[in-house]
Amino acid sequence: MNEVDSNAITVNPPIERKIKWSSTLIGAGLFVQLASFLWVHPISFVLFLVVGCPLVGLGIVLYLLSLLD
Repeated sequence: MNEVDSNAITVNPPIERKIKWSSTLIGAGLFVQLASFLWVHPISFVLFLVVGCPLVGLGIVLYLLSLLD
């Protein structure tokens, strides 16, 4: 039986870090988009397009690039 040392340092592979960053960006973008739907103001549309969509797009691109590595 193989025991794991409780004092061992766990290191995340680079792909896990990239996927974690991409999920954070997508989550932040979706949060901004949801907040812009709840706020009834013309600026909310600009917030949706200028902040929310690029965050989601960047997260998707980063995720796809992490799959290539």
